[in-house]
Formats: sequence, C-alpha cells, structure tokens
Amino acid sequence: MNTVEGYAMSSWERGYGDFAMVPDLSTLRLIPWHEKTALCLADLAWEDGGPVVASPRQILRRQLERLEERGLRASAATELEFILFKDTYEDAFSKGYRDLQPANQYNLDYSLLATGESSR
Repeated sequence: MNTVEGYAMSSWERGYGDFAMVPDLSTLRLIPWHEKTALCLADLAWEDGGPVVASPRQILRRQLERLEERGLRASAATELEFILFKDTYEDAFSKGYRDLQPANQYNLDYSLLATGESSR
C-alpha cells in the first residue's frame, strides 16, 4: 500500500491505472527447460490501446529508434558464468550454502585446459 511518489502515471490521487498486456507473437517460443511450456513477451498498453511509454520494452524500443535515427545499431549479449560444486542440493542447503566443495581447484573460465577437465 505504498504508492511511490513522483511519477505522473501513478499516485494516491490517480492510483495505478489498469494495463493491457498485448502479446508480441514474434517472441513466442517453446522453452526447453519446462516441457509443454511456451514463453511470449508482451507490451503494456493503456486501456485506450496507447503504449505505456514508461514500460521497459517501450523504453528500449525508443532507444533503438534513436540509435537508428543516427545511423547506429545496438548489439548486446549476456555473459553467463557459473560454478559447479560437488555437493548435492540437499547438502548445500543443509550447510547454508557455505563451505561448498568446488568441482575444480581453480577458475577455468579462460583456460585452454578446461576442456580436459570433464573426465573428473
């Protein structure tokens, strides 16, 4: 019940408006980690169909348009890193996720020898 102050689109006086979630079917895809499940992103729209310009997808869309106006194009990617441990999920939970035993003695992120480590 704490309405954040300072936003034109919401306040105690105005409330939080109702949004429509408009599916972007170009993003529809099956997700491999959950059988018989699909993912579809959506754009937020006001009840009258107008875009909610403060929504993340609209902000990103506008930034991409501004780049295009200047003859530029954005390119981005994520870098996902993870660490493997020998502990089971149950053991890790019981230990409060502390003092876990790493599967490797050192970081193998950029090691040419890392491909040979799978035999352990």
